Amino acid sequence: MDHPEAEDQDIDEAYYGLQEAMSGLQIRGNKEELQDAINKASEILMNKDKYVESSIKGLEEANTNASLVLTDKDALQSEINKALDILIGKMLEVRYLGDVNGDSKVDTSDASFLLKYIAELTDLSEESLEAADVNKDQEQDGKDVTQILRFSADIMDSFND
Repeated sequence: MDHPEAEDQDIDEAYYGLQEAMSGLQIRGNKEELQDAINKASEILMNKDKYVESSIKGLEEANTNASLVLTDKDALQSEINKALDILIGKMLEVRYLGDVNGDSKVDTSDASFLLKYIAELTDLSEESLEAADVNKDQEQDGKDVTQILRFSADIMDSFND
């Protein structure tokens, strides 16, 4: 021992003090995944017109909160994970405008689903109806079908053309 005059009680107190201090330590977390998720959420938010409006509700708040965690130099991994889970959850709720069938893409099958709805052969959910109204005239009709088909054929880049 370096201190022969130290008593057993002093050693025990130092040991327990060190053990208590170590148990209170928290390791700062890895923020790479959070940064990637924030970048993707920001991209979605910059292109809001490509998505069903109701599907991006809450994404901006989740992105802001995640950004606060990202800039917190003392953020713990548990805080990072929580912010990441919430942000990813909100991004998974995002739906493309024109994605009538909910398969995360806009193609001719979306136009087909909308035609079946117009012909009263099927029902659509509220979110599908909102996704179907690509010209935002509050109606789901042949004009929307035409735009979805034109978009699917790469004749137009967005529904704002």
